[in-house]
Amino acid sequence: MNCCFAKEGEPTCFTWIGQANTPRLKARYQFQLALVNSITFAILFFCFPALFFTVPALILAVQAVKRFDDGNEKGCNHFVLISTILNIIGIVVGTVILVVVIIFIIF
Repeated sequence: MNCCFAKEGEPTCFTWIGQANTPRLKARYQFQLALVNSITFAILFFCFPALFFTVPALILAVQAVKRFDDGNEKGCNHFVLISTILNIIGIVVGTVILVVVIIFIIF
């Protein structure tokens, strides 16, 4: 294993989901997205509620990679879908909280 569960010949980091053309790569992309979101929302302490969505998304993305490696592609796709939904909800919650805090500080 390499950086972020990369196998031999796979890219180590992604810049957008379009680069992921297999279920395993999509799961790795969701892992990286959830990891970055979790770190960002942990640093911004007032965005803490977003961690309730991004941390489970991170765990599910790891499980998706493991399921694919075990040969369960359908299970991998299911976990990727749930991780994607949790990531989107976490991003929306974190962004809304951030906007509200910024508006509160300005006014």
